[in-house]
Amino acid sequence: LREALKPAARQIWNKLQPRGSLDQLSVSVRYDSEPKDLSLDIRAQKWPPAQNVEGRSITIQPAWFPYRLDEVTGSVHVRDGVVELEQLRARHGRTSIDLVGQVSHQNDAWSFQIAKFMATQVEMDRDLLQALPPQLGGSLAKLNLVGPLTVSGRLKFAGNNTAADSATSDWELLIDAENGRLVGGLPLQNIRGGVHLFGHKDAQQFYSRGELAIDSVMLQGVQLTQVRGPLWIDQSGVLFGSWVPAPAPRAIPRNVTAQAFGGSVAFDARVANQPDARWNIEARVNDASLAEVSRDLSSRPSTVSGRVFGQLRLAGNNQGSHSWRGNGAVRLTDADIYELPQMIALLKLLVIEPPDTNAFTNSDMDFRIEGDRIYFDRINFNGNAISLKGRGEMSFQRDLNMNFYALVGRDEIWPTFLRAIRSETAKSLLLIQVAGTLDDPKLSRKAFPHVEETLQQLFPEATREPLPSPTPSTSWQSLDPRRLLR
Repeated sequence: LREALKPAARQIWNKLQPRGSLDQLSVSVRYDSEPKDLSLDIRAQKWPPAQNVEGRSITIQPAWFPYRLDEVTGSVHVRDGVVELEQLRARHGRTSIDLVGQVSHQNDAWSFQIAKFMATQVEMDRDLLQALPPQLGGSLAKLNLVGPLTVSGRLKFAGNNTAADSATSDWELLIDAENGRLVGGLPLQNIRGGVHLFGHKDAQQFYSRGELAIDSVMLQGVQLTQVRGPLWIDQSGVLFGSWVPAPAPRAIPRNVTAQAFGGSVAFDARVANQPDARWNIEARVNDASLAEVSRDLSSRPSTVSGRVFGQLRLAGNNQGSHSWRGNGAVRLTDADIYELPQMIALLKLLVIEPPDTNAFTNSDMDFRIEGDRIYFDRINFNGNAISLKGRGEMSFQRDLNMNFYALVGRDEIWPTFLRAIRSETAKSLLLIQVAGTLDDPKLSRKAFPHVEETLQQLFPEATREPLPSPTPSTSWQSLDPRRLLR
């Protein structure tokens, strides 16, 4: 059949590389004697496997997209150097592909246009990544997207037989994931939604611009919904948010936005096309619900309220959380932090009577991330009656190691030159130590910690007896910071 075709159609045949047997073939030959023109019209049909005997299948592997397609069915119409692919269906492993397209060849130029394309159960495996343009395949390999995908859209491949580097590719694709996972870079789980991609590749450049449309995704146990925003893929890697090149000279940069904890999240990110897939992200949380944060991150019930604002800068690579480095800040406003069980236990070390339910209304924290540990360099809980200041660390396994000291009243009402003196005085009177885990904190108090440290330095051989449990009539009153600081 190939040898009976005209040279142009034969070139297309060679690029499609079909193998197997047809079920039905009709050939129409027309010869016009006046211009001495011969026209050849061929219609070929391949039926589904259920209508065939075993072993009568067709396989194709296009030269410009070397992704083997097995069990090819559908019809092909060849006429005057143009091949029309009608309702073609094929498989690659578990992947099922449907397409409608056209292949043409004129002089030395050829093109393959897929007007309609649909693929289900697509896996980002080695076969697919190697078939894609090297830059696109390399970037997707760094992201390491795991899970079946649905891909639909249109594609175009074109080139010239006389120039090896003349091949071009254009695409517009909608990629949708259901319960997908992103293993490279940030560990994203349970991805539901997709991305709209359109791009171009030739000998000089490669790029793909896209728009995220993810309905839900889990990041370190936190659910993000309605994830929207731009992305960009080129030979250097993948960019998200305002780091994406502007589509027009006066276009306003946009962050990737999402909903989380009853508030909004905005972030920018990049993943480098390097062996370790180095990434970094800058994120902001705005007006989130403290109640939802507590409910999602703690296994213990609480009725806290308030609003959360925060920012984060974080970098790492695909080697794991030990490569993470970053910093950030968190601010709580209009908060009712006393209702948090851990805070109730903390306040019981300070006062006799039940604390005011509005004990703390605002809080500020500065933190660093180094590997799998979070270091809190500054923690302030501000209330009208009592304020707590502290610092410490927490592991990703929720282990705690923190120290707090109490102040009477709000820190901001004191003159600046007195705040340092006041803080140092408070540190000398009472130290609260927090150990254990976030879900089961272990709290202890130490009165006059500086005196104890001095005694331990002077008499290291002496062992201190554990302090007796305080009685409500004496010890609690003596440790009330409001009395100590009068």
